[in-house]
Amino acid sequence: MKLIICIMLLLLVFHFSHEELQMQEKQQILSCVKSIAEKYFEEGLPVLVSVSNDAFEKEENRNLKNVIQNHIGLPSDTVIKHFSYNMTWPVFVYYPSSQWTKEIIAVNSPNTEVFYYVIILSEVFVNLNKHDNELRHLIDMYLNLNCLYPRAKFVIVLPTIRKGQKFPFIEIMYERLYLLHVFNVVILSVEREYLNCKFKSKCIPRIVIEVYTWLNFKNFCYLLEYEKPTLINRWNHDGNGEFQNDADIFPQKVPSDIRGCCLKADFQGYEDSLTVDLETFLLNATLSSLNFTLFSNDMPDIIYRSKMIHLLTIGSRMFNKKVAEIVPLFPHLSSKSYFYVPCGKQNIRHGNFYKVFDWSVWLVLFVSWIFSGIVIWLTSRSVDNSDESVCYRSISYILYCSLAVFVSYAVPQMPKSTIIRMFFLTLVCFCYATNTVFQSFFTSYLIEPGFNKQISTVTELSHSNITTFTDFFSLINYRNKFDEYNVLNPYYMDISGANYIYSNTSVLNFLSTEYAALLADEFEMKVTLQSYGYNVETCKFHNSDSLMYSFGSFSYNVYYDVLNRRTIQCFETGLFNYLINNYIPANKIDIKHASEIDGKLKSSINVDYFIYEIRHLKLAFILLICGYLLSLIVFIVEIAYFRRNMFN
Repeated sequence: MKLIICIMLLLLVFHFSHEELQMQEKQQILSCVKSIAEKYFEEGLPVLVSVSNDAFEKEENRNLKNVIQNHIGLPSDTVIKHFSYNMTWPVFVYYPSSQWTKEIIAVNSPNTEVFYYVIILSEVFVNLNKHDNELRHLIDMYLNLNCLYPRAKFVIVLPTIRKGQKFPFIEIMYERLYLLHVFNVVILSVEREYLNCKFKSKCIPRIVIEVYTWLNFKNFCYLLEYEKPTLINRWNHDGNGEFQNDADIFPQKVPSDIRGCCLKADFQGYEDSLTVDLETFLLNATLSSLNFTLFSNDMPDIIYRSKMIHLLTIGSRMFNKKVAEIVPLFPHLSSKSYFYVPCGKQNIRHGNFYKVFDWSVWLVLFVSWIFSGIVIWLTSRSVDNSDESVCYRSISYILYCSLAVFVSYAVPQMPKSTIIRMFFLTLVCFCYATNTVFQSFFTSYLIEPGFNKQISTVTELSHSNITTFTDFFSLINYRNKFDEYNVLNPYYMDISGANYIYSNTSVLNFLSTEYAALLADEFEMKVTLQSYGYNVETCKFHNSDSLMYSFGSFSYNVYYDVLNRRTIQCFETGLFNYLINNYIPANKIDIKHASEIDGKLKSSINVDYFIYEIRHLKLAFILLICGYLLSLIVFIVEIAYFRRNMFN
C-alpha cells in the first residue's frame, strides 16, 4: 500500500513538473520568436502567425479564436500578447484548419502584402505525417491568398520531436519549400537539456531552442542540392532568454551574381503581340549580360513577359490567379495610352476654278465685249461730228478700246462726248465686278480649305459610333475608370456608348479598317509604323493613362533582386533605347494588309489654318504669262496700225 501511494505521489509530482516544463517551453518559444521579429522583421509590416490547434491547450485556443472573431482591442491570450507588446506592426493569428480563416484575412488586410510568417506546428509525439500535412496545408493556403513574395521570411517552430526525427523532418520541409523558391527560412527546434544528472533525481531540466537553416547550396541555378541543416545559433533559457551569439539567422542564401543558369520563360497569351519579339530580344540581352540562358517552357520557372498597367495595387481584384502572382521588375520602357482615331477628311473647295473657264462663261464675255463695242459705235454716230473724235467712229478702234477695258488696260484716247464717257464708266464698273469674281475663284483655288474636325475627346468618340479596337491590358486599364470592382474579360464590350472589340492584333485591325479607332499605347504604334516605313504621326488624343513595359517575375522568385538590379542598370545606361532603335529597322513587321493606313496618318498641313502652297499657283502663273503674251501681241499690232496710218 505504501508503495502504491509512493508511486502515485511520484506520478503527481512528475505531472506537475511536466506541466511546468511545457509552460516554460511555450514561454521560451514565444520569447525567441518575438526577439527574432524585433531584430529581423521590418517595422510597419504585418506578421502572419499560424498557430496549430494542437500547439497549445484547448482553453488557450478558444481564447485565440474569440479574439480574432470579435476583433477586440489588445488581446489577453499569451500568443498575441507577446507579439503585440511594444510593437507597432499588426499581427494576425489564425487557425489554418478553420473555414473562416480566409475571410478574416481578406477583411483585415485586403491590400496588405505579408513578408513575415511565423508557423508554430502542433506538439505531437507519434509520427511526422501530422507536421507534414500541416505545413503543406499552410503553404497551399498562402499560395491561394497570393501571400508569397521574394522578401518573405519564414520562422517555423518545431516542438519537441523524438530523437532521430528532427533532421528527416527538416528535409521534408525543404522538399515542400524549394519548389516555391522559398529559402529565407529558419527552423526553431525545441530541445531539453538536463544538468547535474549524476543522480537522476537531481537532474535539472533546461529549455534550449536550436536555430537551423540551409547554407552552402551546391547548385545556385536550381538550388536542388544542399548541405545538411546548419546550426547557426542557440536560444538559452537564462533569464528572459537570449541567443548565444550575434550570427545572422537570415544570411544571404543566393549569391548576388548568379551565372550559367537556365531560366524557363512563359510567353503564352502574347504570341500575337507585335512587340513580343522585341521584348524577347531585350530579355535575352539582359540575361546574356548575367550569363543566363532563356528558353520557353510550358512549366515556367521564373520569368515571363508582361505589359503591366500602372494600377498594380488592384492586381488581386482585377487579374486571375496566375497574373496576380507576378510582380514586375523595374520597367524597361514607359509608355502612354492614347486613343487613335481617323484623321479629319479634307474639305471640299468652295467652287471649282475650271468652271470659271467654261464655254458659257467665255461666250458671255465675248457677247459683252461685242455688245459694248456696238453700243459705243452707235452712240458715236448719233452725236455731232465736232463733239467726238474720229477714232471712235471706227468699229475696229472701238472694239480695241473695249478689249482694253476688259483686260484692265487704259484706252489710247479719252472720249470727248459725255454720253460715251458715262458708258465707258459703266463698262469699267462691269469689268471691275467681273475681275472681282475671277479673283474670288482664284483665291478659293489657291487657299487650302483645310480638314474636317478630328475626334478629340472620349465623349465625341462614344457618340460617333466608331468601332474601337483594343488589347487586353489597355481595355482593363480603361474599364477600371468606370467599374474598379467589376472587371471582365470580354471579346466584345460596350463602354459609355462606344463599341470596344478586344483583340491581340488590335493595331493591325485598326490600320486595316477604314473607319475605326484604337485604344493602345504609343510604343506599340511606334514599332508598327516604323516597321511599315512611315516616320509620321497618327491622329490621336491622350487617354491620361501611363503604362510600363516590364519583365514579370514570380513573387517567390529567388533571383528577383539580381534580375531587378540588372534591369535598372540597362535602363539607366540607355542600353534598352539603343537596342530598340537598332532592332526596329532590322526587323520590320509585315502589315501589308493594312490598306487603310494612309487615312490614319496625320497630314503635314496644319488643320487649324489656311495655308498657301506654291503648287497651287502653277495655273495662275500660266494664265498670267498668257495674258502678258496677249498684251504684247496687241501692243505690237497697235504700233503697226498707227505706223500704217501715219504713213498714209
